[in-house]
Amino acid sequence: MLEINSPFVIDYLQRSSEADIAHADLLWRYYAHYHDYLSAAEVQYQLAKSNFTLSLEKRIEYLSRAKANASTRMTGFSETGGVRNRQTRQELLRSITDHLDIANIQDDVLQKIKGDERLEGDRRIAVIEDLNGAIQPLDDVGSVSVHVHLDIYREGHSLMLI
Repeated sequence: MLEINSPFVIDYLQRSSEADIAHADLLWRYYAHYHDYLSAAEVQYQLAKSNFTLSLEKRIEYLSRAKANASTRMTGFSETGGVRNRQTRQELLRSITDHLDIANIQDDVLQKIKGDERLEGDRRIAVIEDLNGAIQPLDDVGSVSVHVHLDIYREGHSLMLI
């Protein structure tokens, strides 16, 4: 499908990618194949923020690829024209970078919790599941850190999360 250069392919992939991650993944690959890196970055960014069941690691991967694609200079890039202007690209890149920073903080907290056996049982499972999915607002990640720290403190242990 990547070899077919047609607006019908893009339209089909855009419509079907809303409900199917495989089509969304194919859409960004299609854009990248035809050197439309900004569109590829937009799809990858949306995938990272999506409600699809994805691990935090996969979301970070999408954001990392999106950052690389959004940073790629394009031949014939217009400084003033259309929706693809430099300002739009910079805004997308800034949003991607912000989400990537938050996702990396969330991953740091997740790895520390996974590596510390003092938090046990259902609470441990729930915290790990919450952190190993959608990228959460930074306040929520901090809140999880504080609550886990308090749970462990109550049990007579201490844990340095951040």
